[in-house]
Amino acid sequence: MRRSLFCAVLCVSVLVTPGTCCLSKEYELPDGWCCPMCHEGSVVKRDCTPQSGTRCVPCVDGTYMNRPNGLTKCFPCSSCDQGRGLFAKQNCTSTSDTVCDVIAGHFCTDLIEDKECRSASRHSDCKPGHRVKERGTRRTDTTCEPCPAGSFSPEGVNCSLWTTCSENQVEVKGGNLTSDTVCGAASGGLYWLIAVAVVVLVMVLIGTLVGLWIKRRNQENQQQGPGSSVASGEEASACLQESSRLGPQGMLSVPSEEELLPLARLL
Repeated sequence: MRRSLFCAVLCVSVLVTPGTCCLSKEYELPDGWCCPMCHEGSVVKRDCTPQSGTRCVPCVDGTYMNRPNGLTKCFPCSSCDQGRGLFAKQNCTSTSDTVCDVIAGHFCTDLIEDKECRSASRHSDCKPGHRVKERGTRRTDTTCEPCPAGSFSPEGVNCSLWTTCSENQVEVKGGNLTSDTVCGAASGGLYWLIAVAVVVLVMVLIGTLVGLWIKRRNQENQQQGPGSSVASGEEASACLQESSRLGPQGMLSVPSEEELLPLARLL
């Protein structure tokens, strides 16, 4: 009766929790009896009785309780999964849970109360042709942007200006967003190769003209008789030797217009 009267008084008091007759640091049993809560780091082993108070037991390793309570089981400690980019910044104790943070090179994707992270992802890599605008942090991902015109980035980190070929070089391949300009040496060997090719073409032309001339002369000799074939052969041989004589620098000289005129008349 005394207990019921005391409870009735508490129900109208401003000090009690709304909806219950128990004090803020008490928990209510199914029969309406109020028992003192256990402190942080412990839970209820046995409820209170009229003869004794609440019996509490400490949380075992791997569990915790971070508030006064009337519970019978402690909370399990959280684990920081390295596979999800996390590490234990603060280990679990009997009164507090594990505090996880992100491994370097990762950012948090599930932040709780701006204090701890439950999940993280690796910072994004910028694609070739782009550069890092803002480096990633523990809370944000990397921000990328394209390289400006006239620059390139093969690895997606920084952009570098294209190389400008010097006066003694030629541009072999132009630059783009992912590769630099390729320059080559403008050596004299290239010009010599072109000169040799021109000489070979001229010699082929001369040989063709001489062959046509000899063929034409043979046809004329066959019409005139066998006596003129010897002279025609000697004349063609002399013309061939004259057209292929060596120049002053050791190279075959190109026949002049006057020297090719007799051959042209025969065609």
